[in-house]
Amino acid sequence: MSNLLVLGHRGDRKSHDDNTIEGIKSAFDKGADGVEIDVYYQPNKGVYLTHKFLHDKNLDYPKLEEVIETFSDKGKIQIEIKPPEIETVKAVVDLVYKHKLENFEITSGILPLLRYIRELAPKANIGMITKPYLIEDWMTEEFGDYLMLSYLKLTGASTIWLDKPEGFWNKDRVERFHKKGYKIGSHLPTDSKEDYEKLLSLGIDSCTADDLNVLKWRATS
Repeated sequence: MSNLLVLGHRGDRKSHDDNTIEGIKSAFDKGADGVEIDVYYQPNKGVYLTHKFLHDKNLDYPKLEEVIETFSDKGKIQIEIKPPEIETVKAVVDLVYKHKLENFEITSGILPLLRYIRELAPKANIGMITKPYLIEDWMTEEFGDYLMLSYLKLTGASTIWLDKPEGFWNKDRVERFHKKGYKIGSHLPTDSKEDYEKLLSLGIDSCTADDLNVLKWRATS
């Protein structure tokens, strides 16, 4: 069995609004190993939290700096950069260095951004968020490995987060990625004991969780 890290997806979204200070606090209070948050950047607002691409930029949102200042000693802070903007990368990395943040990971589904993150933060844990459409039906498992490992190498990422990973991971495949030096992240949409124990048995390293009641299965697994 692996030591599976459970991260509150956008905080504790079962009990609070996404990407809020209250939701982040609740996630840590419930025993989450960390939180995953989504960020954007504007010069007049700094780096702020929201998930939606089409959000109202005139509203006030929680700031990444407040999250770091308040929760950096509570557990892992996983920061997903949403917009395809190098300026956002620079602003996030500046805050990480300013506060000497240690337990963190920077992720993005905008794959060309990952190389810029690696250049600005050469020692950081970087997560590549990929979509299931990259794996097509005609691909063999061997070719799927080759493709995803090539993406990891090209982007400079250290962890692969596969959106909707059903059917992709098996124990042998996880071991092959681990042997190449990569970590694997997944997602738990419910508090299903079966799904939680499946990730454990596969050897998955981390998961984001929509329902932190899933943590109750730790005592029985």
